[in-house]
Amino acid sequence: MEEKGEKTDRLSLFMQTRKKKKKNDDEEIFDYESANIINQFNQYLEERDEHEQDEDYREEVFTKVMGPDGHGRVRMYGTGITPSQVFGQSSRVSDINENSIREELERQYQSQLDDLKL
Repeated sequence: MEEKGEKTDRLSLFMQTRKKKKKNDDEEIFDYESANIINQFNQYLEERDEHEQDEDYREEVFTKVMGPDGHGRVRMYGTGITPSQVFGQSSRVSDINENSIREELERQYQSQLDDLKL
């Protein structure tokens, strides 16, 4: 992907590794679960122009759809790869994950509070 000048972030890797080709033609298809996830990715990506989709935004989209990585693991990089190897020691990704989770919880709690007030 790098040799072709394509993006190699986790979102792009997920999409690329979930493609299949039909035997009779070149059309690419996804299994149902992957197609659903990719549709969610695309919904978020459509919110910004392509030139505004920096690495941090694409990582945020991946985390919103897939959820935070498990402790000490990084999806899409294979076994044995740690967050510090991918994102460095002071990982902005963990900040993004925490902020995304916090924002989602705040929305849920606010919704529950609004329901109780009715």
